[in-house]
Amino acid sequence: MAAPRTPASALTPPEPLGSLALGAVRPLAPELGARALGWSRALERIGIRVPFVVVHDLGLALVGARSRFVLGARIELDRLPRGRRSVLAGWRELVRSIAHSETATQLGRQPLADEVVVALLAQLLGAVALPALTPRRPAARPGDPAPFADLEPRLARALEDDPRDDEVEAMGALLARRPWIWTLVDALDLDTLRLFGVAGGDAARGASLEVDLLHALGSPEANDVARFSLDVLPSVLETKGAPGASAAAGNGYAGIGRRGTLDTLVLTELAWDPDELARRVLDDEVLYYAHEHARDDAARVHHLVIDASASMRGARAVFARGMALARGKQLLLRGDQVSLRFFDARLYEAHAALGGRLPVAHVLAFRGARGRHPARALGELAAVLDASRARDPRRPVVHLFTHAALHVPRATVERLRARAEVHGVFLLPSRGRVGGRPGALQLDYLDLLASHHVVDEAVVVERAARADAAREILAGAGVTGPARREAPAATGGRVA
Repeated sequence: MAAPRTPASALTPPEPLGSLALGAVRPLAPELGARALGWSRALERIGIRVPFVVVHDLGLALVGARSRFVLGARIELDRLPRGRRSVLAGWRELVRSIAHSETATQLGRQPLADEVVVALLAQLLGAVALPALTPRRPAARPGDPAPFADLEPRLARALEDDPRDDEVEAMGALLARRPWIWTLVDALDLDTLRLFGVAGGDAARGASLEVDLLHALGSPEANDVARFSLDVLPSVLETKGAPGASAAAGNGYAGIGRRGTLDTLVLTELAWDPDELARRVLDDEVLYYAHEHARDDAARVHHLVIDASASMRGARAVFARGMALARGKQLLLRGDQVSLRFFDARLYEAHAALGGRLPVAHVLAFRGARGRHPARALGELAAVLDASRARDPRRPVVHLFTHAALHVPRATVERLRARAEVHGVFLLPSRGRVGGRPGALQLDYLDLLASHHVVDEAVVVERAARADAAREILAGAGVTGPARREAPAATGGRVA
């Protein structure tokens, strides 16, 4: 009796995994291949269609840890026609050189979100014109590692069933642009990518994050913001929550509370008769000794509002956006809720920091294009806070990062202060442009602010000075302290 034949589908890997027969990177875990398949689908969504083997090999060579993959041809080149050997040998050499580059070494040391990897690959591959690929129906699903297990024995059969001439031609076109690809790899903005790791990733997900990342990675101003933030954030990462009374065990007692366990019950509670003690337990009136621990207070809601008008270009935009990111990270570490938004002639939508992740890409890439009307924008902010008060009774905190010429009617600021605690960081223009003297801040509503800081133009343009000024502002009592006006000496500002 003849043995049953193995179905062809069991010998051939599902699409687009057959493309890996042309590859030069063999991952040691199936999960890496499944992750690369997600990168490929994301690139197709933003209009970049390249062979899966290109996304797989370049992505893993750039951002994968060297201990998690092996470099080398997936199948023996001797089994291929002579024309294909030269293309695949050149591709293997290109991937090997990228994997051993200093850029790949640094990227492999930090975990990068899939959206970040997609943005990197889009920057490398988006400017290269490739021949059209033959449509193939995908069968493997992103995130599913099962098709990548025991893949090597099936790759040779994949080329027998489908020679993939179109993909080989596309790889040859990429090799013809090898100097261009090398230049882009060397020019990747590592500071911006490092900021994503230090600031806790990003709150956005999907195509919006990928588009923002593409703008940020190609913007010199975004790179300046990233470098400034990296100068300041190490001091912010030392932030700790304030101690207070809690029911959790700790060293000694810190006071009396309404929550606890039987071993922390105040002994005088046992003096009540059984009926009264039962009533006190039901009404949550029983007293317990409280231990010293982190506070259980409800987190405060902070709105970081950044001026994106034409007056906030260049060094002033770098300082304002870097300060906003540093302040946001500081507040998150304290356990508070944070959202960031921009304004120019209008107030833009808020981007909340979800799961401890700041919307870094949005802050780096946003461009205002609607003139300047701060009175209207702050009026809209007051209306937004008024509408949110019905569902959140907590008093919010507003942090303004803006130009010194924020001319707003006093009534508008009074309306905003009635709904929130307001702090401001004001950036002065070049010396002599405000009031005819350096460091002058002429705004009639400063007494309504809980605190404010003034930063001179000369401080903003010098890297060490602006980092020192930012640290002093972050270390000041301008977040939860009593209402007062501040102007740290390092900022070179004066309080009116």
